[in-house]
Amino acid sequence: MLHMFMALALDKLAQSVQTQELRAMALLVVVAAIWYNPVLAMHLLDKYKLPNSTESVVEQFFNQLFSDAEVFIGIHDKKVAVLALCELIMHPTAPKPFQHIADKLIPFFITLLKNLRLAYQLRKEEENDEEDEEEEEDDDEDDEELESEEDEWDDENTL
Repeated sequence: MLHMFMALALDKLAQSVQTQELRAMALLVVVAAIWYNPVLAMHLLDKYKLPNSTESVVEQFFNQLFSDAEVFIGIHDKKVAVLALCELIMHPTAPKPFQHIADKLIPFFITLLKNLRLAYQLRKEEENDEEDEEEEEDDDEDDEELESEEDEWDDENTL
């Protein structure tokens, strides 16, 4: 089953017309496959053949991944990429094509981790903004309730 998901994602990556979101999703499918089973995923990447290409799919995929570090928008996407590459590094039987691009791995990790930290900061700021808005709405509702109670109290005193 894993090979079918990877083949679909790699076919989408090989097409020239694609949106940034589609490219990010296709990259993430392959990255998730690497996280799920790094040995099998790398074997499938190594055996996969793209039409009209002589370059290794492993090299093409990782070059695409490294150049598109910014397309992983969400926290989840960044975490999956970090975890998958950590899982891949921990396996001593990395395929030969992966060894050729290993020198680009550390800069990619640094970029991913910086982006992950920034995503957490943005999420925290958004949560703080939402809390502030909720507090303002609650204050407005309290003020409205006080005004209506005062009106009722005044009406009772005049009677």
